[in-house]
Amino acid sequence: MRGQRWISRLPWGGVMLALLVGVTTRDCILVASAAMLAVYTARTQVDNREAVDLLRSAIQCWVVGGASIVIAIALVAMVAAMHAGLWDGNGLDTSSMLLTLGLSVLAVGVPAVADVTASHRRRTVARYVTVGTLIVWVAFVARSLDASGPCLFALGISAITSLWGWQLAHTVGRELARSTARA
Repeated sequence: MRGQRWISRLPWGGVMLALLVGVTTRDCILVASAAMLAVYTARTQVDNREAVDLLRSAIQCWVVGGASIVIAIALVAMVAAMHAGLWDGNGLDTSSMLLTLGLSVLAVGVPAVADVTASHRRRTVARYVTVGTLIVWVAFVARSLDASGPCLFALGISAITSLWGWQLAHTVGRELARSTARA
């Protein structure tokens, strides 16, 4: 029981690692990656959590979806602050950034891999490996571009999180609420 609690908190530890190192070193790629990992973790927990009732599940979808959209807006504001000269977006060297990002991605993915024996988790693991690999690869490519690379990375993450949030809140949440009304 104690091990299950620890492993269920591990994804949020990975998110906090990327966020705290990103904010401390003023690295916008780590901050944007932390946002993406947070949305991924919250969405995975909503998808895998056993629903107590349909209305509660709809409310969870709306909350996570709304938070995803707020995160997307915050990332756009961060990019605007960088262009206004309030924030330097490349405060950490590439190897340290990739190491921190890799550790964060691993911390988020360990619970998904730990439960691989369940048949419905195989898709979760495959989705996680794809998302995690893409985040690290795109972060490396964005860092190797000119000064606008980190901004493009953050804006891309913003677009993805807003789409995920809209889909979760509008499509899934609405269908669950409709099912509640029919029941």
